[in-house]
Amino acid sequence: MSDLATKRCWKCLQPRAVTEFHLQPSAVDGRSPWCRYCVSRYDEQYHQRNRDKHLARMRIYNAHIRALVFNHYGHVCACCGTDKKLQIDHINGGGAQHRLELFGDPRSGGDKFYCWLLNNGFPDGYQPLCRPCNTSKGEGTGCRLSH
Repeated sequence: MSDLATKRCWKCLQPRAVTEFHLQPSAVDGRSPWCRYCVSRYDEQYHQRNRDKHLARMRIYNAHIRALVFNHYGHVCACCGTDKKLQIDHINGGGAQHRLELFGDPRSGGDKFYCWLLNNGFPDGYQPLCRPCNTSKGEGTGCRLSH
C-alpha cells in the first residue's frame, strides 16, 4: 500500500487502508481517527458496561410509546371493560399476517407494533382488548369468553 492509501489508527496504532476508517467530514482528512475495528470494539465494550442504563432508557421510551397508543385507542378492554393486561387488537382479525408483513414474524409485535401505530398516525381498525379477550378472539372477529 502506498502512504497516500494508508492511515495510522490513533487507538491501536496500526497502519490501515484509508477505507478502514469511517467518514468524518469534520476531520482534516475526512476520516475518523480510529479504525472501524477499534470503533466497533469500543462500542461493544461501552454497551456492555452501560447495559442496565440502556435498558432503563428503553423501558421508559417503550412506556411512553405505549401510553400514547392507549391514550388514543382507550384504556379499557373493548369487550369486557377491564383496564388490566391491555393489548392492541386488529378489529377484523388478521393480526398474525399483518405482523408477518411488517416485521417478518407473526409473533412479533408489542413495542415494535406500538411504534408502527404511532408512526402511521393511529390508523383505524384497532382496539384495546385485555389479554384473555384477545387470546380468545384469536383470528376470529369476536371474543368467545362468557362475561
